[in-house]
Amino acid sequence: MPVPKDPKIFKLLIEQYFKKEPWEQEIKTTTGHLKAISDYSGVPLNQVLDLPYTLFKAYLRDSWVENMLSNEEGRKFLETCWRIGQTHADEQAIKEYQQLKGGV
Repeated sequence: MPVPKDPKIFKLLIEQYFKKEPWEQEIKTTTGHLKAISDYSGVPLNQVLDLPYTLFKAYLRDSWVENMLSNEEGRKFLETCWRIGQTHADEQAIKEYQQLKGGV
């Protein structure tokens, strides 16, 4: 799932889809990503940092995507990221739109 590479766009999407209370913005975890990788992959938490870098990054991405897929807001966010990453026009949707507008 492509995620916008521009940090500003990514931040705006996060803010739009995942509203946080003021207290939630200040409380952060330092090992949350490690726990997500451990839960997703089954690798013990104390061994996650010993994974090869590419495997660590793959598990990090996949655990994040899996978490996002687990709720409606996350699925909408992933769909938006996917849509932003599209580089080809949906010609069928364009034709349908033109037919609705009387052949414009």
